[in-house]
Amino acid sequence: MPEYCSGRSTVGAKGIVLVGRNIGKLEECAKVLKVPSLVVSGNVTSESDVKSIFEKAVADFGKLDVLINAAGTMNQGVMTGEVELAQW
Repeated sequence: MPEYCSGRSTVGAKGIVLVGRNIGKLEECAKVLKVPSLVVSGNVTSESDVKSIFEKAVADFGKLDVLINAAGTMNQGVMTGEVELAQW
């Protein structure tokens, strides 16, 4: 996991929120990033977890500019903000 994280661009990022169910791997990843990182345990299929994740991200960094979802599958051609909760 750290090898994957070290190859990711963080140019211009003021902070990165890493979310997943395996905190150990996320913490390893956070160690190699060159920006402040917030590691949060959560399941993105849970509405309450997602709300909590966003609250923590905004509390730490003030706002969210970019969202990258690498969990599960998405409907092709549908913008993330337009996905119905049941589809998420």
